[in-house]
Amino acid sequence: MSVSTLLLPELEQEMKVTRIMLERVPMKADFVPHPKSTPLGKLAAHVAQLPGFGITILTTPSLDFMTTKFTPVPFESPQQLVKALDEGAAKLRNALKSTADSAWTEPWKLSAGDKVLFEGERFLAWQK
Repeated sequence: MSVSTLLLPELEQEMKVTRIMLERVPMKADFVPHPKSTPLGKLAAHVAQLPGFGITILTTPSLDFMTTKFTPVPFESPQQLVKALDEGAAKLRNALKSTADSAWTEPWKLSAGDKVLFEGERFLAWQK
């Protein structure tokens, strides 16, 4: 059995739980539980886009935050965030199914310019 086949049930469970959480995000996007916290709407939108990070891990050798352009999804409604999650999850499922076992041991790197945040096998990046 391939590594990707073994990981698919975990991905499905995580997407199910994340979807339920996003469905319950209140329309108070500016709510912050603490003055130093990020607003709830921004956090929820970030979570909805996390499948995109998984796709990056599976399909590229690295990610440099200093050279990669990222456009955050604005918070409009819980339904909109669920839609973004579902679309990203579908693409991630396809990328996972297409990942050969040999790719899991290839090097992967996360950086911010010269600062290396993570460097190791793709499988370890996926698990983080």
